[in-house]
Amino acid sequence: MINRIAFIGMLAFFCTTICTAQNFSGLQNKKLTKVDDLGTALESLIGRLGGSVDGTIDSVVVIEDYEKEIRLKIYYTNFANAYFTVSTMTESRQRETQVEIVKFSQPGRNSPAECVLRLNSTVPKESLQESQYLRIDIARKPDGGGKVKVFSLRKKWKMEGGPSASNSNMLIRAVLQPVGVAANLNPSSDNGVMPAKNIRFNKALLNVTDEKIRKPPVKTTGGNSFTERVSYKKFYAFDNVSGTWVNKVTTTNGYSRMIITNNNHISLYWRSGSRETPASAPLTTISPNKFRAQFAGDGKAETVNTKSELDITLLNNNEMAVKITTLIKSFFSTNRKTYDYTFMRQIQPGQVDPKIHTIDQWLFVMPEKTPPGPVSTEPLGPGASDIVNLWDGIAVDNLIDFKDPQEISNINMTVIPDKNPNSGLYYFLPADFHLIWDPAVKAKKGYGLTISYGKQTEAEADANADAPVNMSAILTAGISSKEKSFVRALLKSKFPNFKDIRPLPLRENIQTTFQNTLGALYNIPAEKITVTSGTDFTNTIKVAWSTNSDTKEFIQTALTSGEGIVASVILKPKNEEITEQQIPASISLADTRPFGKMNLEPLTWRTKEWKNATSYPLRLKYLHVLKQSKQGNNPIIYSWSMDNMEVPSLASVSFENNPVPLWLDNDPSSVMWLDYSVMDCRECNDTVITAVTDGVSGSTVQQIKFIIPKAVFDTLKADYFMIYVRSSQVDPKGEMVKELPVLNITNEPGKNFLVGPLFIPKGGSPDFEFNIKVSSTDGEFYLSDKWIKTSEKEVLLGKSRVIEIFKGIIPGIN
Repeated sequence: MINRIAFIGMLAFFCTTICTAQNFSGLQNKKLTKVDDLGTALESLIGRLGGSVDGTIDSVVVIEDYEKEIRLKIYYTNFANAYFTVSTMTESRQRETQVEIVKFSQPGRNSPAECVLRLNSTVPKESLQESQYLRIDIARKPDGGGKVKVFSLRKKWKMEGGPSASNSNMLIRAVLQPVGVAANLNPSSDNGVMPAKNIRFNKALLNVTDEKIRKPPVKTTGGNSFTERVSYKKFYAFDNVSGTWVNKVTTTNGYSRMIITNNNHISLYWRSGSRETPASAPLTTISPNKFRAQFAGDGKAETVNTKSELDITLLNNNEMAVKITTLIKSFFSTNRKTYDYTFMRQIQPGQVDPKIHTIDQWLFVMPEKTPPGPVSTEPLGPGASDIVNLWDGIAVDNLIDFKDPQEISNINMTVIPDKNPNSGLYYFLPADFHLIWDPAVKAKKGYGLTISYGKQTEAEADANADAPVNMSAILTAGISSKEKSFVRALLKSKFPNFKDIRPLPLRENIQTTFQNTLGALYNIPAEKITVTSGTDFTNTIKVAWSTNSDTKEFIQTALTSGEGIVASVILKPKNEEITEQQIPASISLADTRPFGKMNLEPLTWRTKEWKNATSYPLRLKYLHVLKQSKQGNNPIIYSWSMDNMEVPSLASVSFENNPVPLWLDNDPSSVMWLDYSVMDCRECNDTVITAVTDGVSGSTVQQIKFIIPKAVFDTLKADYFMIYVRSSQVDPKGEMVKELPVLNITNEPGKNFLVGPLFIPKGGSPDFEFNIKVSSTDGEFYLSDKWIKTSEKEVLLGKSRVIEIFKGIIPGIN
């Protein structure tokens, strides 16, 4: 038998060196050695014939070393306004076409310069190669001759698809170790072994977590520096604040109580003696436990002109902190007063809270006898008086910790029976909503996320603003037929008259709090956010928004960090007596939620290999089997450890399955799944972002500014100039040379004339060509006979440069 510890150690080493791809060639933080040879010395000598380039390359240091890219920092002296060309060479000193050549200029820039060399996307994914040398050409003109410097590189390359391609042939043997009572199971039959611990999910405790999310930095006024904004708590779900709330401190003069309805309207009462005066206003959700209302008048009889702002922070299910800021204006003065209170939820005398029962308790709620006469089985719709907590009381081993019901099922623990118990119908809810992911869909790596760059308007160009970035996410509840089958079996075992389960019917389209989240965290206006949904939560929800390229980068970081964008989905039941349901929702990429439960098919898992179809390496923790117990038919989970085994993307796993009794496979109630986590992988993040982006991952969106002095208009007798720009950087993916819309430059001093955007790869510089057409004041048009290649962000078309361009084309210009 293979030594298990050694095998896992080897696998961990493999994922450290291949999957995460950091320091792939061992070059990170290394200074490259300069190589002197006759060939490059001769090239440098020939290059001097075109004009001397003064300066020296002091050193080249590798900053980052990955499978398909390497980031370099070039330290140099002088080389003012020089043009750099950086490439790689083979052992025979031939330039390599497999590695993209980087070109940039250094006008006005100081040493050092950074650049990124990337393996060309046309290189076969399974290939592995090595670049022996780094070559740097420095010239006075683009693509001109000049100095040539060569350094020893020995950079190993492997396409991002390379590991995946080889991983697809990788088979890993998983050893299963029983956890706790799973070791006591009878190999041949169910002997009714019960784990020691029962899970009691407290819904109130699932609403909030302590994890912090930082709002993206913003530019300081009048500058380019960035300052960090206030930190926000990350909320997992959404609390219901509807009801009557009273001040914990009884008062005869002051704010005494408030009534909140549908989580979106509030009536605030001011007491003066025995009299209460209400003021009403809409209630806005700021975040899942924070709410705000603004009152034009707050109900205080002695105040003629007031404005009040009320902020609520929900502390728990029955208490809230209330801060009321009142602005009191009179003819003579303006005063501001702040009141801080604690309010508690009021239960009216005789009011009965909706009962929430476990499945066992429900048995005592059901009628003991069938009433005489014909029994109607006609469904009457979901009721509001009795709710079954489906997952409460699940028996698990002490060593296993399930924090959220979503780890067990995408079906909510709340199941609602029909008003007519004889109908045998029950209504279910989703556990959460998350980004859709389908491994069978090759486009965008299977994700329902799209990032695309829009076209820049003239107004945006005049304001020197970025082209908009449009982002959209498709969310799903991800409820599988297997999970519904288990719930059916569980309910059938408890309630003999059970017939079926259905989604809880809703009275209106699904709502979300993504508008609040995107607005609060990323300053995206509400009018730039749309949510498309219906009344069936088993269908998808689409959230779309428009932002700028800087904010897109912040959102992208959240999506790939596991932090995600967190909000809530609000379901309004058709039966208005049932409380609105707030379901957690998240948009994330490198997270378990979009991938969902990794289910195994009980009848085939022993012979059929399981494949990691995600773009990320996964860490497998446990194999869980959920089944009905023979002792009362409660849910029960047995577990087998896989010792955090690491599985690269597209690798397959076969299971050493002897420790798992065969009879579990044949139990019709069995549901099997893998408990796992997503490993950090920067290269994987880049690959996924590139796949979902209609543009290059990490691109800088650059506008190009053209400047033509007034004297040029006078010399050429020009009415206006038309600038044509073409480049592969116009194409967000960098695959095709495209032209930008024509830029018209008029004789308007002080006006910015910008054209774009160009999508510049990370570490690169602008690379484009432009051509000019002149419209003269006498009604003639003159087009330059050549395209001019440049890497300037600001193109200065001075008098001598324009005369050179149009020499012999415009009459009188020689």
